[in-house]
Amino acid sequence: MLSVAEEAQLSSVISDSTYTYIQQQMLNIDPMARPAVVELMAQPWMRNDVSDIADFLSHLTVKTQSEKDNFFSDLPARLHPLPPRVVAEHLLPLLLTPLIMTETVARRCLWKHLLTPASSQHPRRMTFDPCRICPLFDEDLFT
Repeated sequence: MLSVAEEAQLSSVISDSTYTYIQQQMLNIDPMARPAVVELMAQPWMRNDVSDIADFLSHLTVKTQSEKDNFFSDLPARLHPLPPRVVAEHLLPLLLTPLIMTETVARRCLWKHLLTPASSQHPRRMTFDPCRICPLFDEDLFT
């Protein structure tokens, strides 16, 4: 169990429902009563854009064409606010595959942003604009 100080610190940064879940489920004294990893990963506070994107890309072969088209048309706007190094290290290996390179919507919507390094001609922008090339990486990271 948590000390009083740890409990106070934890409860100040997470929601009441998450705090209750941690206290009653995850810290249950009986290991068999604790949630399975699958259940933990389904919790909203365990999800983020990087893990959601990686999960979709890992299961691309079982997605419908409509799901893939929607995903790839929205992907540049989802990638843009992420730290470039995170995108490069965690998502780029999943994106640069023959399967994804043949996706029509990925070619149309994603590659111009992904494969153009930031420069004076194409600066890295604070906000994403789908009508302009918005590079995801500066020249050093791109190289």
